[in-house]
Amino acid sequence: MSNARKIAEFASTLGRKNLLINGSMRVWQRGSSGSLPLNEWTYTADRWVSDCYGAALSWAQGSTPTNSNNTAGSLVISGAASNTGFSVHQRIEAANSFFTYGKKLTVSGQLYKSGTASAIDLFLHRPTAKDNFGTTVAIGNKGTINHPGGGAWIEFSHTFDTACPIEVANGLALIISHTSLGSGVDVGFTNVQLEIGEEATEFEWCPYSDEVVQCPVLRGRKRTTILFRWYPNWRHCRLWKYGVQGREKGYPRGGGLWMELLFLRNGYVIHANVWWKSDDANLDGFRTY
Repeated sequence: MSNARKIAEFASTLGRKNLLINGSMRVWQRGSSGSLPLNEWTYTADRWVSDCYGAALSWAQGSTPTNSNNTAGSLVISGAASNTGFSVHQRIEAANSFFTYGKKLTVSGQLYKSGTASAIDLFLHRPTAKDNFGTTVAIGNKGTINHPGGGAWIEFSHTFDTACPIEVANGLALIISHTSLGSGVDVGFTNVQLEIGEEATEFEWCPYSDEVVQCPVLRGRKRTTILFRWYPNWRHCRLWKYGVQGREKGYPRGGGLWMELLFLRNGYVIHANVWWKSDDANLDGFRTY
């Protein structure tokens, strides 16, 4: 058995080997389509943000690859005249990235493109401050996937050439990027996985309920209650929002939020009451550990 598969099997006993949430593109709590304004990070499928340049684009929940057991679809970005590029990101908070220090990571998935052949670039970045992704720095060199176009789904994988530095204690970001995407041309992604090791392993298929509880979207209310399911063999559980940590029956570090965490010691559920100040707050990015 290869070392990559040994790592993958060991990781699965701890909960997840895939560092990404909603890599299957099954969770769509903001609707199934929308627009990508220029130079602005916009949420699409849950946990995935996109931006574009030159001309605004659109996004939608797309079709399912015929060779996939994914029944929910894919994230599809649709082109426009004068567009000069777009990227799709997922941020991995510090609490889930620090253990990648000193290790190489491999990304894999399925990729769709209509129109002519083109290249899709893959980047691994780290933020310069803990869980603050406003400024990031590349880790090693980019990877490039050459897609033949023609409306085909292809499987891809790439191992980043540089082991993760100590600064991954601040977080990680996977970035999938494409240059100009013209009118009538689509690019799609699904079953995206980022894992420790130098070999892509089989996509980790998680129950929908386990994916959706890691993607809560809280809007327009002063108080809410969140229920999380956590894996029975996890020894502790925390709730984070962009680096704000809620403690058990305690207060978070940072302003604007107050959290009360009530751990139910049956090993399956954590109950959290969350208050915030803004009427139009969009508190995405909560995750359990």
